[in-house]
Amino acid sequence: MEMPFHLKTLPPEALEILRYYGQQGSNIAQADDICDATGLSERGFGKAIRRLVTKNYLTMDGGQRYRLSDSGQRAVNDLMNSIDDDTEFGRADDFDDRPEAYAREVVRRLIVAVPQPLVAEQAVNVYVGFDEPDDDNLLDEPITLILKLSVLNGEPESPMETPFLLDNDERRRDFEITPGKFQRARVRLAVYHLDDATGNSQMAGGLYVDADVLPPGSAGGASFAAYGADVRFTITG
Repeated sequence: MEMPFHLKTLPPEALEILRYYGQQGSNIAQADDICDATGLSERGFGKAIRRLVTKNYLTMDGGQRYRLSDSGQRAVNDLMNSIDDDTEFGRADDFDDRPEAYAREVVRRLIVAVPQPLVAEQAVNVYVGFDEPDDDNLLDEPITLILKLSVLNGEPESPMETPFLLDNDERRRDFEITPGKFQRARVRLAVYHLDDATGNSQMAGGLYVDADVLPPGSAGGASFAAYGADVRFTITG
């Protein structure tokens, strides 16, 4: 059976790991055991694990152990069944029918919703999300972002970091902020794209919002104001 397309998009190191699960007959394995059995370097292992976790084929089970999800088990079965009975099961590097590497830019609309007005020393939620993409900016698979939010004249003063899995649906998450005793506060958000292939993160964009702050005890936050900016990711595969 020909290798399914979803497997062809994986790097060879990831195929090696799926092969290991298929051969050992267990759905959980230790990181050191995987590296020893596959011969992967620390960098190669990290690259492959990030891709498999992003695609929800593996989940981290604690103590550097990785467990196959249901979709991961199906991927292992597909990989095992894609090899001809009379063909030796070679290393993933031997497969020559993987698609050529590519790079393209994807643009998504970042939305930040902030309560108006803010009240000093009163914690509120700020909502961060992304609109659904148009046809030209659809993702082949989810990508991992790092969102960094901070507040000038408030908390968190240092950037609060959180991972965000972006796909083709409209998604959002919330951050709690607390304005200080100032007349204005600036909410700053930076978006970074984590490259699964290299483990490096690149700045994709962001925005900042200046909001009025009322004295402590005032009535505020009756409505939200939404702000938007385009962010750009370079997708490689």
